Amino acid sequence: MNRIRAARSLVLGCALALGIGSVGHAQRAEVDTLVRGENVRLWAEPAPDADLVAILQRGDEILITGDAELPDGSTMPVTAQTLGIAYDVFVPVELVETGETGWISEIFVDPRSFVPISSAGADVSTNIPRGTASVDNANTAAEDSGNAQQANRKNRRQNEKAAASDESAASATDVATTEADASQTKQQKRNKKNAASGDQNDKTANDAGAKRGKNDTAPGALDDPADIGATLRGDGLAVTVGSAEFVTELGSNTPKGGYKFLVVETRIKNVGDKDHTYNASDFSAQDGKTGAGFDSVFVLDDGLLDSGTLSPGEYVTGNVVFEVQETTRQALVKFDPDKLTEEDLFWAAP
Repeated sequence: MNRIRAARSLVLGCALALGIGSVGHAQRAEVDTLVRGENVRLWAEPAPDADLVAILQRGDEILITGDAELPDGSTMPVTAQTLGIAYDVFVPVELVETGETGWISEIFVDPRSFVPISSAGADVSTNIPRGTASVDNANTAAEDSGNAQQANRKNRRQNEKAAASDESAASATDVATTEADASQTKQQKRNKKNAASGDQNDKTANDAGAKRGKNDTAPGALDDPADIGATLRGDGLAVTVGSAEFVTELGSNTPKGGYKFLVVETRIKNVGDKDHTYNASDFSAQDGKTGAGFDSVFVLDDGLLDSGTLSPGEYVTGNVVFEVQETTRQALVKFDPDKLTEEDLFWAAP
């Protein structure tokens, strides 16, 4: 929590120093961006106990319509540098597809898709000579500008979808040509794990064999999730879910009625050749039987996974906490290494 507040203060200070605007008095500007994370809640007010407006999903297009609101009620301008820092800072948005409006936690706004598109309240008649014809021309120009912006946004989204579709098609071709080899390799690894385990009643030996057989293998799929303790790779990251357990309380934190906590111990290492960002919101969970989705939640506790950037060779550890239904007996933990692809990693927990 202290690191989050310090980071937020630093970003706000930099914004003021660069002349972005003073808190509470920045010019309101619409910003076109995307949701990151799964089952993101759109609230009627800037608070997690407000009325629920809608559930948003990763990749949903939203417009940021004003300044962010901090826990103390003050406001701050929204920039790409101020996003992805804290759960308790809320941003006013409009869902492009439905027109629904409300507030979401800024940590679920993808800063990489941050595109300012217009300044609301701008006087389109500035420096326009007096007269009816001039005013009509100004209004027409403003309308044409708005239509052009909307067309540009639509074209950009279509290009992104086309690129993603091409990449998926290429991946599907590669998978089809290597499916038999992958299946044989997977069976060989399982056999090696069983041989190394020795005595099936010796839990310690089983665990060691599972790690040797599972670590650094291809990502666990939704229909074949990896075991707890396995290390999976995706987009230059090696991610380990070391443990997972259900608890009814965590320190001074208690879940809402009908729910319990799922606490997951994680480790993320950059095994690529370039810097890579990470965030607790990259993890999500779902009921292994019903498929109901659960987001990570913010609690006051030590050792929680934060957000930041890893250089090649660096790693970070921390816990991620989910609020799941009391009826959940087994959950699937999902890690999304890249919001722009479908390369998701899955573990069966606990």
